[in-house]
Amino acid sequence: MAKSGIFGRKSKGPRDPRKVEAIVRFLIKSEKQVRNFRRFGQEAIKRLVDELEKDLNRLPEPGDVETHIGVLESQRAGYEADLKAKSIPKSGIAHVTFLERSLTLKVLALNYILGLIKQKKSSSLPEKKRGSDGEPDAKTGRAVADEKDAAKGKPGERDPQDLKAAMPYFKSARRLAKKDRADEAIEKLLHALTILPDFTEAILLLGDMYLKVGLDKEAAETYRRCLPEMEDSAELHQKLGKAYLAGRDGRRALPHLKRAVRHDPAMLDAYCDLGIACILMDQSDKAMLTWNQVLKLDNGHVRARKLIGDQYRLHARHDLALNTYKMIGDTGPDDGSVIARMAECYAALDRFDEALPLLKKALSVEPDRCELHNAMGSLLARRGELNVALVAYEEALKCRPDSADVLFNIAAIYYKKENFKKAGDYCRRALLHAEDDVECKFMLANCEAALGNLVAARELYVAMLDENPDSVEARTNLSFVGFE
Repeated sequence: MAKSGIFGRKSKGPRDPRKVEAIVRFLIKSEKQVRNFRRFGQEAIKRLVDELEKDLNRLPEPGDVETHIGVLESQRAGYEADLKAKSIPKSGIAHVTFLERSLTLKVLALNYILGLIKQKKSSSLPEKKRGSDGEPDAKTGRAVADEKDAAKGKPGERDPQDLKAAMPYFKSARRLAKKDRADEAIEKLLHALTILPDFTEAILLLGDMYLKVGLDKEAAETYRRCLPEMEDSAELHQKLGKAYLAGRDGRRALPHLKRAVRHDPAMLDAYCDLGIACILMDQSDKAMLTWNQVLKLDNGHVRARKLIGDQYRLHARHDLALNTYKMIGDTGPDDGSVIARMAECYAALDRFDEALPLLKKALSVEPDRCELHNAMGSLLARRGELNVALVAYEEALKCRPDSADVLFNIAAIYYKKENFKKAGDYCRRALLHAEDDVECKFMLANCEAALGNLVAARELYVAMLDENPDSVEARTNLSFVGFE
C-alpha cells in the first residue's frame, strides 16, 4: 500500500488526473516559485519522481499529462490572444500577463515531468520476450534499437529513427526562437531531448533559450553537457562564459572565456565578455585594458565602446563617458540605448538643454524603446518635474511591463511625493522581477515604516541585515522604528 505523502491518501488508480495537478501545485506555489522554476524546480521534480518511482502506479500516465498540457496550453493561448488584441482594460493587463506567464511555466514544468515519467516507466518495463529464433517479438521491436546500441558500445550514437522523431520539435523550436518566443521554444526542445538525449544542436539551443529567459544556472548546466564532444569549441566556451556572467560568477566564467579567445583570437565579443568577468572579480583595470585592446583590433566595435563608457559612467566620469558614447555615433549605427546613456550623462553634468532634444529626436524614431522613455523620465525627475516624469515612466512601462528599473523609478517618484502606499506597491512589483535589488527593498521597508506597518518594516530591515550585516542604513532605520 502506498504511503501518504505529498498527495495525501493513496490515489484511486494509475490514471487519476488529480496526480497531474498535485505535481503542479507541489512545484508552483507562488509567483516567486514560478519565476524561479529553473533555479530549483527541476531538482524538486526529480526528487518527487524518484520518490514516486517506488510505486509506479502513483505516477500519472504520460497520456494524462499530455492531456493536461493541452488544456493549459489552450488557456495560455487565450490569454496571449487577449493581450495581443489589447482587449483587456489597463487595470487588468498586469494580472492577465501574470496568468499567461504562470501557465507558460506550468506547461514548461509539465513537459519536463513528462520526459522524466517516460524515462522511469520505460526503464521499469520487464525484459522483452524472445521468439523461438532468439530474436525479439515483433511487438517489442523497440528493443532491437536498444540491442544495436549496446552492441556498438556507443550509447550516445544517434538512432536515425529517434533523430527523425526529434527533428520536427527542434525545427519548431528554432522558428520560435527567431520570433523571441523562448518559453515555447524550451518546451519543444525538452520534447526533442526526451526522444534523443544526445541531440547536440538541441542542447545548445536549449542553453541559449534558458539564458534568454534569465535561467543562467540551467543554461550553464545544459552547455556543460556538450563539453565531452566540443572541448575545443570556442563557441561553446563563450556560451558557458556568458551563462556564468549572467549569474555574476566571474571566477567560473574567466577560464572558459580565456579558452574561447585562445581557440579563436578573432572572437572579439568573447574579449568583451572577458572584461566583464574581470569587473566581477574587482579587476577594473584589466577590464579596461581588455576592452581597449578590442578597439585596437576594431576601432568601430560598438560593444567595447559601450562597456568602456559604462565603466566611466559608473565611476561618475560623465565627461569621459559622454565622449566615448559620441564615438559610437561617429563609427557605428544609431542606437537608442547609447542615446539614453548620453542623455543621462548630459543630465548628470546639468546640461539639460542638450539632453532633452536628443531624447525627443530618438523617441520620434523609436517610440517603443523602453530605455528612451525611462531616460526621459529620469531627466524630468532630475529637473523636479515629477508629474511629467511619471507620464514618461508609464510610457516606458507600456513598452516593457516587467522592467524592474522603470517600476523602481516610479516608486521613487511616489516616495518623493510622500505617497508611500503607491510607492510600496511599485516596489513590490519591481521586486517580482529583481528580487535581489537592495535599494528597492530598502525603499519598501521605509514605505512600510512610514505607513505604520512596523512589523513588516522590521522584517525587511532584519532580512537586509542578514544579507549585509554592515548596512548602516538598515541598522539605523531598524532602530528608528523602535526595535533593537
